[in-house]
Amino acid sequence: MGSYIPFRKNGSHLEKITQDEKKEGKRIILTGGSFDITPPHSVHINYLRECKKFGDILIVNVAKDERIKFTKKDSKIPRPIFEEEIRAFNISAIDAVDYVTIHPYVYDSKDDSPEIGPTARLAKILKPDVIVKGIPGWHQNEKTKLKNFLGYDVELKHVKIKEDISSTSILEYLLEFPGKQIKKRNFKKFLKSYRF
Repeated sequence: MGSYIPFRKNGSHLEKITQDEKKEGKRIILTGGSFDITPPHSVHINYLRECKKFGDILIVNVAKDERIKFTKKDSKIPRPIFEEEIRAFNISAIDAVDYVTIHPYVYDSKDDSPEIGPTARLAKILKPDVIVKGIPGWHQNEKTKLKNFLGYDVELKHVKIKEDISSTSILEYLLEFPGKQIKKRNFKKFLKSYRF
């Protein structure tokens, strides 16, 4: 089980953690995502376990609520469903995860390409050995732009996700075919019961 470490100021406390791990000869892996369902579903768990195979210490950046509102603004279901601290805490409970944080970056109207999002900005601080991405993988122009932004030759890996399950598909299913416990009209009330 990992530790949820809130992001503070410039992230120097997280940088120190990774530096200490590297001094021990550990290889640092970084990935990120929304993880907007609780408990985490099988694809989340399998994805993070696959990420861990690229090194020793897995750090997961969970997207801020405001970031999800921006990136998933066209979703049929208002997102996020669960608040960022809940999502981070749940991801920290997965066996493959060592550390979880929430980078504060949301959006920059001047330059907001996906490869320079919050996880890339966290990588600039932590300098991981590997950054892992799920679907759709890395395109050459993304690799070039990210490495130029980071200023070093980080390894960029890709985990192929086999299962056709996503947080969005699960939420859409629940709304379309609500069970006896969850009626459409009570769905928001049901979700609020899981908030701190």
